[in-house]
Amino acid sequence: MGTRGNGVAPSHLAGQILASLALGQEDELTRLPIVGARPLRFPPEPLRFLGAHLIREAVVRKERIEDEGGNPNPGLRFLAGIPRRVGYNLGPE
Repeated sequence: MGTRGNGVAPSHLAGQILASLALGQEDELTRLPIVGARPLRFPPEPLRFLGAHLIREAVVRKERIEDEGGNPNPGLRFLAGIPRRVGYNLGPE
């Protein structure tokens, strides 16, 4: 199987973490926050699809408004911020 390159670095990191865990090592890799973290559960379908679509559109619209120098309305900021408020780490704000 090939790859386009989008998952090479995460796959390499995951392999290093798994190797450290398999060898019973406690190192900087096994102490990463993602190791042993319990994943957050997604809501069931069709709520998952509808919620993901709504929130994605809110994030895209909010970022477009900000890129154009505008100030998104509070409702849009609220919708775009839901993932972070429920515990999903989406990177820098």
